[in-house]
Amino acid sequence: MSLTTLPTELLLTITTNFHPEETASLALTCHTLLHKLGATSFSLQSPQKYNLLRLASKDGIYPHLIVCPLCHVFHTPFPLDWWRRAVGDQISMRLCETSWHSNKSESWDTIEIISPELPPQTHFNMVAAVMRCHRFGWPGFGPEVLNSGDRVEIGGWRIHRYHDFGIRGGHLLLKAERLVWLKEGENLAEAVEILSKAVAEKKGWKFEAFCGHLMWARDVGVLKGGCVAGWEGGIMEGECGECNRDHGKEIGRVKTCGKCYTDYAVAFVDMPDGKGKVCVLTTWKDLGSGERLESPEWRSHLRVKPPPPSAARQGSPPSVYLAWDSFAVVAKEGKAGTDMSPGYDPLIRPQRLETLTQQ
Repeated sequence: MSLTTLPTELLLTITTNFHPEETASLALTCHTLLHKLGATSFSLQSPQKYNLLRLASKDGIYPHLIVCPLCHVFHTPFPLDWWRRAVGDQISMRLCETSWHSNKSESWDTIEIISPELPPQTHFNMVAAVMRCHRFGWPGFGPEVLNSGDRVEIGGWRIHRYHDFGIRGGHLLLKAERLVWLKEGENLAEAVEILSKAVAEKKGWKFEAFCGHLMWARDVGVLKGGCVAGWEGGIMEGECGECNRDHGKEIGRVKTCGKCYTDYAVAFVDMPDGKGKVCVLTTWKDLGSGERLESPEWRSHLRVKPPPPSAARQGSPPSVYLAWDSFAVVAKEGKAGTDMSPGYDPLIRPQRLETLTQQ
């Protein structure tokens, strides 16, 4: 006996244990069940209609669309200003597109679909599209569509920024690298001091914060202006006279933000042919599975009020970095017991190092 052969009374009794959107989804499976459950199955309130669309999305309908969590309809993941340029059509602005541009007119305290701590192309709808294509094996949106790079000069120092996206364990991860070229013969202590001052003064580029809780020049001792006096020969050795921390041991070690799904590291690599050093500032972020706007990974990067619950990662291994780099091994050393900060030796793509030296 199957569902379609059950007596109508028994079928209706079973569906009393369903959520309304689940009953409507069942009615859509075939004409027989639609007839038995009746048109009243589709008398849904607005939240239930949205949940029904989410259920339909999991079945794989409309491959190149997503269910927008703000508009509560299927539409393209691109913001409409992109779409207008593509099709040349004048379409009224969507609710989610209004949020895309909200940083110009509203407070970040109410915005859930984008974050000032993420690259502008990392809209939640784009995250959802990439992850939906991944789950169903569709070619429409791969994580590489979000990759980006740019460069700027701050305080006389050239900085290149790269964003690389990848999928690990059903989650979309972001690796962001900031490369600062220190030419041969340049004093590293002076470079770090100028960079930290430029960062503090926010000279024309959002560089100072790498998540909603930590800042390079405020929370990372290697880049603190007051801590650079101890730099000698390019490496700080022993305890810093400013904060009593051994910054030399912080270089090339991956740390964790205890409040969001962000890991970070500062490292230095040698340029080929003795052209100096490159200071590499790296962050890794877990953006979640793209299925729910309420995902704790996604919400941890927002500035909404009230703030999302803390990720409670203080003292834990840097799981985002470890997920990105499957070859990473958590180091176990130190007199106090296990050190949960694995070592990080950046492998910068040769073309990126070459680009650093180009005018």
